Amino acid sequence: MNETPRHAPPNFVPTLTEVVRPDPVTSPMALPAEFANLLQGWPDGPNTSPSPIPPTPREAVNELAPAMLERILLRVELSLASRLQETVDSVVEAQMQSFKIALRAQISAVVLEAVTHAVRQETAATRPEFPSRE
Repeated sequence: MNETPRHAPPNFVPTLTEVVRPDPVTSPMALPAEFANLLQGWPDGPNTSPSPIPPTPREAVNELAPAMLERILLRVELSLASRLQETVDSVVEAQMQSFKIALRAQISAVVLEAVTHAVRQETAATRPEFPSRE
């Protein structure tokens, strides 16, 4: 077998102590014309922006275009307005029915009491007084 001798690592290893960055392209004129238009709209230098975090539902709503948001709110408002009107109408109708029943009972009791009182007064006024036999 052919064994290659293993060497120990060297005592001195050069260490990079400075960050070396390539010079960014300062103007598109430094590139050939066919490549210069490819860089339009691209940021200068490496992309150092953090990775995007998915938006929360609230942030997603906040990022909607104002016109779209207005249209959505208008649809919701129209839908809610008609539903709310139907709900209020049905609740008011049910309350009115129970109010009518309670009102009839109260009116009936008051009329009965008034008639009873009037009859007692009438019978008391028209009843002849008999002398008592004592």
